[in-house]
This record gives sequence, C-alpha cells and structure tokens, in this order.
Amino acid sequence: HPQKHKDELVAIFAIESGKVLSMIVDYSPNQNPKICHASRHAMENLGSVAPERLEPIMLTSLRRASEHLVKDGFLEMEQRKISHKKLSKIYVFLGSPWHVSKIDSSNEKRDKTFFITEKLLEEVVSKNFTEDHPDLMNIEKSVTEVRANGYALKDPIGKKVLEVDVSFFSGSAQKKVVSKIEETILLSFPHTEVVFYTIPSSLYFVAKKILDKKDFILFIPEHEVSDILLIRNGRIEGTATVPYGKHRVVGTIASEMNLDIPHSFSIFRLWQEKKLDKEPADKINAIIEKARVEWNQL
Repeated sequence: HPQKHKDELVAIFAIESGKVLSMIVDYSPNQNPKICHASRHAMENLGSVAPERLEPIMLTSLRRASEHLVKDGFLEMEQRKISHKKLSKIYVFLGSPWHVSKIDSSNEKRDKTFFITEKLLEEVVSKNFTEDHPDLMNIEKSVTEVRANGYALKDPIGKKVLEVDVSFFSGSAQKKVVSKIEETILLSFPHTEVVFYTIPSSLYFVAKKILDKKDFILFIPEHEVSDILLIRNGRIEGTATVPYGKHRVVGTIASEMNLDIPHSFSIFRLWQEKKLDKEPADKINAIIEKARVEWNQL
C-alpha cells in the first residue's frame, strides 16, 4: 500500500538454510518501495555439516552480509546518488530451520458469561503461547478460528459466552537464536531497531494477494528443508516442515559419488543441460528417482 509508506530507509535480511539475502530498501509516501542494493551470501560447505554446526555458519554468513551492506551497499547508493536518509529500521525474515510455525489452540472458561473482544482474544493467545513455549520468542500470531458451544463463530466479536476455544497460527523462534542474530546485526548497525518476521507467514500474505484465492497450498522450497502451508478460507489452517530441500539431490550426489559440494553442483547442472556421459547421467537419474520416491512417501 504505497499511500501508507513512511519516508524511511530500511535494511532487510532473509535468513534461509543455505544463504543470507540482504538489501537496502527506500520507502517514500505514495510510491512503490525502491531496492537500492541487494546481495546474496551463501553458507559454505553445508553438505558435510552436522545440524549443530549450522547455527555458527549462519551467523558467519549474516555477519558477512551485514558488513557488506555497510561497506559496499551504502557506497553504491552514494555513487548512484540514490538516498541520503538515515537507516531507520532493520527487518529480519527467518526461513527454515530458524523459525517454528504451528497451529496452536487455547481455551478460556469462566463461571459467568463474558463478551468476546479483540483484547480478550489477544490475551488468550499470548497467555497460552508464553506458558506452553517458555524458550520461544513469539514473532507473529493470528487467530484462525474461534469456537463457542462447539460451533465455529464467523464473527465472534461481541458474542456473549461462558467458554471459548481459540485456534491460532504462531510464528516463533528460539530466544537464544534471535538474540544471537540481533547481536550480530547490531555490530554493523548499532542503535537500530531490529524487527523479526518469518518467511512462511510473509509469503502467505504475498501469495494470498497475488493469487486472489481463499484456498491453496503454499510450498516453500528451502536449501536443506522445505515449508508447506495449508490455507483455507484465506487463513493458515496447517503447517509442516519436511527435511527435503533444493540441496537434497546435490548432497546425495556428493555422498554417493565422493565429490565435494561445488563439484556436485557442477555435475548436477551438466545433467540438467543433458551434457553428461551416459554412465554419470544414469547415476544422477537413479539418485533423483530415489529422492522422488522418498518425497512421495512423506
């Protein structure tokens, strides 16, 4: 909504399972956002990395991305005379495996009847999340369904009930991971507000607007894992994270053909371009067929 934009300059980081994307975006009232600079920073040597080693590798890539924006990003903007605004905010979008997205439910029951209000729903959701997930930081949440007396309420606000059940979508992340990400970014951008979102929730809003549909499945392929969202009646009804991503085939090629990750990517690209000899091409075909069967069994 360009008419709602403030006059500000922001930095954006999208942290995925195989790379960190960074950019500087200029917002002006009544205009579309302008991307002033963008860069991609891969997480190195992931094919042979144990899961517990992924976090420090991610933080290293994030630090490199932050330093790049400070040095090269703003230099490019200065050379192109794009903007002289001060950076006002930093938005961080967490992809898998850095977020936890799920559908939760909560119940509110009282001895006397009470009215359902927006504030009440917010309190019920927040209380439930804090009690059930003390180690998680809630990033975003939205009510997906409100039921009273066993019936779903399409317009619950103002209804008088004795008991109410609230289902809600929550996007969250480990508090310690959020803290480390924020500390890493603030080394390059001190005294700047950092705001967190999840990639699935953000793409859900984008997809809903682009598709103009109320019912669809959103599949988000990542490098090592992938997210799936089920949307019904315009709301997130279910989520799932599966241990398959864009690097799955490449990692298997590296393992079965005793190659490093960069060489495996080269082999895979040659296979896609139909430039491999028959013997290695047959091996890749077998690997892909195995991955296809495993995927269909999920």
